[in-house]
Amino acid sequence: MEKINNEYYVSLELAKLLKAAGFDWETEYAYVDELFCPMRSFSSNFNSWGIKIHEFVSAPTLDVAQRWLREVKGYSIYPTYGGYKIYVLDINDSAGFSRTYGLNSNLTYEEAQEVGEKKALEIILEKGE
Repeated sequence: MEKINNEYYVSLELAKLLKAAGFDWETEYAYVDELFCPMRSFSSNFNSWGIKIHEFVSAPTLDVAQRWLREVKGYSIYPTYGGYKIYVLDINDSAGFSRTYGLNSNLTYEEAQEVGEKKALEIILEKGE
């Protein structure tokens, strides 16, 4: 997880899961061959020096990723203060599908938020949504 100007960005692992689930919103940062970089430094497959990029993955903030999961995929994530539990709720499920995960109590809110987003993405990818 990267932090810039008090904003937390998803980890490379979470960025890859978002990409696999169809995340396509514009972001200010990306992982380029596993390096966290500003988007303005890159255009499609080449950087300003003409070096070939092998992997390019958008890196939204945790809040943007959480909003995308809610608005596009219909999953809400509710980490509890202190990182004790996260709740993953499928908004589109008429039966009120929800999963609760216990966490290490030493996690920060942002760490718990990332765990919740990862769990939601794993469910989405498992269901093929």
